[in-house]
Amino acid sequence: MGSLLRKLDEILRTEERAQGLIGDLRIISTKMEKLSEVHSPPRTVKYWMIEVRELSYDMEVCVDRFVHARQPEYLPAKVAWILAWIKEILGFEARVKEVNERCERYNLVNEYCKNHHNPAKIVVSHHLRTLYKEPDPVGMEEPTNNLLEWLMPRGHGEEDLKLKVLSVLGDEGVGKSTLVKRLARIIAR
Repeated sequence: MGSLLRKLDEILRTEERAQGLIGDLRIISTKMEKLSEVHSPPRTVKYWMIEVRELSYDMEVCVDRFVHARQPEYLPAKVAWILAWIKEILGFEARVKEVNERCERYNLVNEYCKNHHNPAKIVVSHHLRTLYKEPDPVGMEEPTNNLLEWLMPRGHGEEDLKLKVLSVLGDEGVGKSTLVKRLARIIAR
């Protein structure tokens, strides 16, 4: 549908009569996008979408025939040829209006877009984390304890109250981020 709209915009930009047709096609395109997000649409929606695709293909064939056809050389014949093509494109206007009206009559967009959702967009609750125990990586106890001794103040001296910066370096995949997250969690308690 998008390529058809681009082609019609390019070819019929100045043709006022075609602006209504292009506007209706944009509305249909928007409805198609919304309905294509419905996870398992009912047959009514599927049939409407198939009809829109067929209409789009028919119109695109008509546009491609115009673009790739050999145009007459003489001006009067060329003008007559262009006007005949515009009349043919505008002939699709009745089908476009009918498809649009059918979508409105059956209330397809409002009825099915609000009740159906895409399972890929389901958000999992953060409360589920409490059901599962966090994995305890092997070999983290000693490095964690060493860093905690260095980071945590032991006494009330001036040296112990200074801010400390920790840089963790190493190869990828050895658990640097896991170690730092674990330290932050322990210190935050």
